[in-house]
Amino acid sequence: MCEKIMKYPDIFNKHFITYFLKLGEDKVVNVRISVAKVLKKLFKKQRPITEYKEIIELAEKLKGDKNQEVKNQTANIVIKPYKKIALDGSQDETTPSPTKQQEVKEEAKTEEKTE
Repeated sequence: MCEKIMKYPDIFNKHFITYFLKLGEDKVVNVRISVAKVLKKLFKKQRPITEYKEIIELAEKLKGDKNQEVKNQTANIVIKPYKKIALDGSQDETTPSPTKQQEVKEEAKTEEKTE
């Protein structure tokens, strides 16, 4: 369910992001493994949510997790340096142009139609 709602970043950010980020830091390893699996799929499909700084930071953190299974799930996540937008809307110097952001959103819509 979490993965499906992430196709809609505005809704996800408004209602779920805080909880998802906390799950990525949970003491229970199986919870972190589940979060890592969701991130793995999202980054593989380059969903728009992967542009957010907090999601990128979570993926990077899980790549260095103390549990080997969490590390294994996140090992192949490729984080593109140009995709960093903070949840508060602020952008850093590596943020894609609005045109690129629109392209990413259109790609996500196209993928939704084909799924």
